[in-house]
Amino acid sequence: MASQWETLCSLFTIVIEIDAAGDVVRSSSLVEERFSRVTDTTNNFFEVFTFKRPVHFKGGVKGALAVDSRLFLGYSDELQLAIRGQIIASDTQSDGCIFAGVPWLGWTRERYGEASLSAAAFPAHDSQMDQALFMSTQQRMVDDLQELNEELTQAKERVELLGDSRQDFFNRISHEVRTPLTGIASALTLLADLRLGDQASELIALAESSVERAVEVTSFALDSAASGSNDISGLATSVDLQHLISRSQHMFIPTARAKGIELVSKLDPDLSVNYWCNQQLIREVLINLLSNAVKFTDVGTVSLSLSVGPSDDPNIDVLTFSVADSGPGVPKDTRDRIFEPFETGLTVATRDKKGTGLGLSTTLKHVRALESEMTVATSEFGGALFSFSIRARPDATKILKVEEPHTEQAPLRFDQHCLLLDDSATNLALNAQLLRTMGFTVTEVKTGEEAIRTCRSFEQEFDLALLDINLPDISGYQVASALRQLPQCQRTTLIALSAYSQDEEIQRAKDVGMAGFIKKPFRRDDIGPVLAALLANDEQQMAVDADAGDTKTNVVAEGFDHDAFSSMVDALGIESVSMIAEGLVREGRDNLKELSSGVDTNDIESAERAAHTLASSCQSLGMMASGHYIRELEHGFRSGNKIDQSMLTTANDLFEADLTQLQSAVKALSYA
Repeated sequence: MASQWETLCSLFTIVIEIDAAGDVVRSSSLVEERFSRVTDTTNNFFEVFTFKRPVHFKGGVKGALAVDSRLFLGYSDELQLAIRGQIIASDTQSDGCIFAGVPWLGWTRERYGEASLSAAAFPAHDSQMDQALFMSTQQRMVDDLQELNEELTQAKERVELLGDSRQDFFNRISHEVRTPLTGIASALTLLADLRLGDQASELIALAESSVERAVEVTSFALDSAASGSNDISGLATSVDLQHLISRSQHMFIPTARAKGIELVSKLDPDLSVNYWCNQQLIREVLINLLSNAVKFTDVGTVSLSLSVGPSDDPNIDVLTFSVADSGPGVPKDTRDRIFEPFETGLTVATRDKKGTGLGLSTTLKHVRALESEMTVATSEFGGALFSFSIRARPDATKILKVEEPHTEQAPLRFDQHCLLLDDSATNLALNAQLLRTMGFTVTEVKTGEEAIRTCRSFEQEFDLALLDINLPDISGYQVASALRQLPQCQRTTLIALSAYSQDEEIQRAKDVGMAGFIKKPFRRDDIGPVLAALLANDEQQMAVDADAGDTKTNVVAEGFDHDAFSSMVDALGIESVSMIAEGLVREGRDNLKELSSGVDTNDIESAERAAHTLASSCQSLGMMASGHYIRELEHGFRSGNKIDQSMLTTANDLFEADLTQLQSAVKALSYA
């Protein structure tokens, strides 16, 4: 009876017997001839040959025998030979194996260019075996690809699951961190109402500023970490840099005053408009630089300056921010090193100062996100001078005016009934008291189920429902959906309260019928105008929805609403309203042109967007006739109704008529 070796050699051209260590014991003539060509190669089969298949094969006799009936595709650049076949256990070598197969002709010719190695050189049965192995190879490749695809799919699902867990974690952390800040902010607001004296009021104002700063830093850190991205560049907004510098400097006034340091700002006289830039990053940089300057300066001056210069683009200006101090300065040999993480840059003159060495490294990261670099020099006061420049486009629609001395205004007054839902007993009590100081009648509930039961049992409607989103029983979104089904809540303005405000959260609030989204913690002076606007918009929307029918005939002839205009003036001041009104002259007419162009070109999305923007602007300033009519046009676009140019002419006429009344009202109050 023929041995295993003899049988395999009669069937296959490539037969190689391998011992337990992986060394070649004997081989068929073709392989033996290839080995004889090279004298300095290893005799280890798994080192001489590199395998393309199986996909996860790592080499070695044990690994080869562990692969069940798999096709092996291998090649050796040293032997200039490619092979394909299977590996089976050897019956003569203990723990050894045998490779049995045929030359991989296609790979050998393509890689090594051996025309002499052809199918004609082998017996006919070998060619038939090669064809069979070729077909097996294709199927195995398909199987391998399917297996790999399944593994990739599973990996993708694991990554998505980890991403969801990460987001849930940061949402929870965000909620837990911001919840006590909400209580502090509300308590400070209520303390300020007690009129405890000038010194106490100043301390309360400082505490409020510190809470506001803590919220900004917390939000920035948590939102950046939650995104899992190194991109912190963010979006550009229209920024009043004069106000930004004033706010950044204000929080250091008490420390500077205690140390006897003069804190000054120098603004370029050419700074006359807003600029499109990243307010968050600029503020972070300025605060870090000011913090260092005040810390390292014991006597003298700390100066924050902003200069405006031209760029190579006539539509872009170069803005240079500088923080200078009269402290000990930064030695030239340490100026590059101070931006490294954990490098404090302390010298003999500053060794009594404390720091983690992370402030400037983080600041430099922010500056580079602004596409700039930080420079360090000696200031005019003999201390340190830190500067960076950014390129920014002016916003000519937002003209700056000289800031008038701040005068405290009384909070807006309301007479509506409000349902307040919050699972934090502290925040619930404090915010309920805060809302009551604004005139609201407040009903407090701690859970979503309690909110639903309370609304169902009340005979009168709630005008407003402020719903915390993160609850222990059901979410605020589920509460909003349930309330929308109750007859008692058909006219209730639903507003989401949340410590985190990602875009998807805001969209979910919209999807369940919420009118607005307020991020916690909030200040009374900030939410008053917001609540007034949301309540007014909901009432106007209900009036429009109730007046269904042909868009062309639904003209609201309410004219100019002096009460709405007065409320806006009370909330923002006549100067701010005057600026808004001036901007509306041009922006409103631009919106009307965009609306008309959208109708002409059948760009319904652009037309609907322009109508939405203009209607909101008009209604907020008391221009009800034009605001209501343009709002109806917006709903007409959304519903697929035909809007023609005659309707746009009506909208234009109503807008100009309302605008005349608005300008008259502004003029009357400006000269009062």
